[in-house]
Amino acid sequence: DFDLAASRHTLGIRGPFLGLPEAAGVGASVSVSVQSQWTPNVQVRLRGQDLLSRLNWSRMTSEQLALNTQVQTLRPDGFLDYAPAVTGRQSLGKASGTMGRAWYAQANWRVNPHDTLQAQVQHIGHMWGSWLVWQRSAPVDQLGWSIGLEPRKRAISLRAAWHGAYLEWAGDAKGKASEIRRLEAGVKVKF
Repeated sequence: DFDLAASRHTLGIRGPFLGLPEAAGVGASVSVSVQSQWTPNVQVRLRGQDLLSRLNWSRMTSEQLALNTQVQTLRPDGFLDYAPAVTGRQSLGKASGTMGRAWYAQANWRVNPHDTLQAQVQHIGHMWGSWLVWQRSAPVDQLGWSIGLEPRKRAISLRAAWHGAYLEWAGDAKGKASEIRRLEAGVKVKF
């Protein structure tokens, strides 16, 4: 016998009698970062991201599904009538949630004016990562780069930075069973 339930909230649910969801919700998050310069060449950073968070939508579509194999009725002729295998409903209403917490710790050791060795520990969701990174810094108008290794997951990361823009790729060599796949791009702007 099965008695299972599933629930999801998403903007992708559409129905003929279901109104349109709210395009955006409202959220708030608290993150904390601490940095210390132990010596001129050694720096330590600790960061907790989304430690307290709240997301709210006033009009979010949701779907509730149930799989129940319990007998519904016994007919007089001796046959059993089962309830539908999957029942469900779609609705439009309020929804709320939280963002997953993430923790980062990083120690930097400046080997020379251009090269830095970094040790990083990350905890995102249920995954841990430990990275050793060699970073070559350069003036803004020249190409800077870094290469990182995650020995436990056998992963590598490559990063290039130029004029405040950066592109980073990380992955392991496990094919379809890959645990780490990331492509990140961004621009750092002073204001």
